[in-house]
Amino acid sequence: MAFPCQTAEATAAAPPAEAAHRVTAIHATFDAYRRALEGDEFTLHYQPRVRLADGEVTGFEALLRRIRDAGSEGTAALVEQAEKSAFGPRLGEWILRTAARQSLAWRQSGVSVPIAVNISPSQFCDPGFLRVLGDLIASDPALPAHLELELAEAALTLYGDGATQTLRELAAMGFGVQVDQFGTAASSLHRLGQGPVRALKIDRSLVLAAPADAEAGRIVRASVALALAMELKVIAVGVETAEQYRLLQSWGCHEAQGYLFMPPMAPAKALQVWHGHGPG
Repeated sequence: MAFPCQTAEATAAAPPAEAAHRVTAIHATFDAYRRALEGDEFTLHYQPRVRLADGEVTGFEALLRRIRDAGSEGTAALVEQAEKSAFGPRLGEWILRTAARQSLAWRQSGVSVPIAVNISPSQFCDPGFLRVLGDLIASDPALPAHLELELAEAALTLYGDGATQTLRELAAMGFGVQVDQFGTAASSLHRLGQGPVRALKIDRSLVLAAPADAEAGRIVRASVALALAMELKVIAVGVETAEQYRLLQSWGCHEAQGYLFMPPMAPAKALQVWHGHGPG
């Protein structure tokens, strides 16, 4: 997928007929997503993040779902289509505001639950991104201590010096950053050392392959070692088997999420899980 900030240039460079087809498809998807947002078809579910040492739930990741008559659509496909259609920043803003409201609601009920929110590449480079965060902080000053921002490793690489500046501004606001999909792009290590970067998340594809694929296993093990050397938390995504769990634990991985532990769930169920498995 093209980096969203370059989508217009890529379309312009295509042959006229192909460019026209792309523009038509982009408009159609954008309009479909706009109608879905206005029709309250989107919702957030929350997947627990578990500490490998003792199985304690340490927080949740907010995951997008679209509820339709044919069933529920998952995060990856929804976000990919939104990014291709230039709807990414608008959908990302809705996710961010919804997760922020959920965080406040949980805190007002007496429960402090860390929530991680994925920030798409197009949202990260959108001029309104920092403004939205500023608005949220203005109405909820404690939010940065409870909302963690997940940024894809590729976004940090492709956005260049702009990423460094945005990271500095996020640090000034008090937000912590997790680098998602780690191991799938060539990061600049100095950006990983920026103040708000507090965790690396090992990509699902590497976690799934690690037990049988020696190269994937080496990448995961090296990523864990890098995180530990930089005094960052390391989180594995997509853990589905006991073998994956044992390997990650033996390599020193701190936390993990995946269907081996618990699936994404509605807010009420997530709160029950937190009461049963979160910090005492």
